[in-house]
Amino acid sequence: MDSLEVEIGAYEVYTKGLRNLLSGTGHTTVDGKKDSIITSGGIIPELVNQADIKETNRAKELDFLKFSTPVNGSISAKFQPSIQHYGVDILAPKDSPIKAILDGIVISAEQSISTGNCVYIQHNRNLVSVYKHNSALLVKTGDIVKTGQAIAIIGNTGELSTGPHLHFEMWFDGKFVNPQNYITF
Repeated sequence: MDSLEVEIGAYEVYTKGLRNLLSGTGHTTVDGKKDSIITSGGIIPELVNQADIKETNRAKELDFLKFSTPVNGSISAKFQPSIQHYGVDILAPKDSPIKAILDGIVISAEQSISTGNCVYIQHNRNLVSVYKHNSALLVKTGDIVKTGQAIAIIGNTGELSTGPHLHFEMWFDGKFVNPQNYITF
């Protein structure tokens, strides 16, 4: 009975994440230049009000979560929403495993022309983590993942990639947040 309850809970999180993805939180490119996902209302990031760029007070809830580092490395490009870079780029050695930052359900694990092999994970508290440009995916859509579990291998896939790295994003309640506020890389 317990394992059935866990499976039903995981399925509910998966379907909610998938519903969010299909209703507008899916990855996209606009003019072939964006490397991010659209917010849940279908709003294109460049149309977001400047006040929305600041993290909400509710995002402070994330301060109380214990995140795992997706990959150890150095930041080559910081979070810069003003130029539509909604994550951080992390350089790491070839074949480094990319790890899930929290327990969650993979809502998408597929290839995109612009961002290569990508993994999107839905976590509790309406948090989504995004891992782009991977050389290989180790999970598939619908998989339940644990904190620190290897989900991909660092790579250089997709037209928007400029060399081997991980482009990592965090989205909370449909809005991007700066991963460096919560994770030490």
